[in-house]
Amino acid sequence: MRVIGYARCSTLEQAESRLGLEAQRAAITRWATERGATLEIYEDAGITGTSMEKRPALEAALCAATEGTVLVAYSLSRFARSTRDMLIIAERLKGQGADLVSLTESIDTTTATGRLVFTLLSALSQFERDLTAERTKAALGALKARGVRLGRPPEPGSRRSLQRSRRYGGHLH
Repeated sequence: MRVIGYARCSTLEQAESRLGLEAQRAAITRWATERGATLEIYEDAGITGTSMEKRPALEAALCAATEGTVLVAYSLSRFARSTRDMLIIAERLKGQGADLVSLTESIDTTTATGRLVFTLLSALSQFERDLTAERTKAALGALKARGVRLGRPPEPGSRRSLQRSRRYGGHLH
C-alpha cells in the first residue's frame, strides 16, 4: 500500500516550534508502518486551513494521491476548515481512485459509513470555524466599544506614530 501523509499547522509560531508538525508526522508514520505501507509526507507550515488556496503541499499531496493510494492526515481540520473544500478534496480523491483517512476521527472513505461520517464531520469543522469567527468579531466589537484601539502599534517614526506622539504631548509610554 502507498500512503501519502499530509500535515499542516496554522501559525508561524507553531511552524517554528515544529511540535505540531512532528506530532502529526509521528502519528501518520505509525499508521503507515502498522500497515507495512510506503510513505511520503507533505507539510504546509504556518498556513491557515480556511481555504485550499495557497497551500502548495496540499496540492502536491492531492496530485500524488493516485489509484490505490491513501491520503492520511492527523485530523480533518488539517485538510480544511470548510465543508465545501473537504467535499472537493473527497471528490478529487475519489476521481483519482484514492481514499482518505483521518486518524483522529477514525474516518476511512473506503466504506459508505466512512463517507457519511466524513461529510458530517466536515460540516462540524466548518461550524467550529464559523463560531470562532463570530466570537472573535464580538470580542473585537466589545473592545472597540470600550475605546480600545485595535491593530498593531505604529512603527516608530511613521506618520501615525508622530500623530500619536503629538496627541500625548510628545510622551509615549
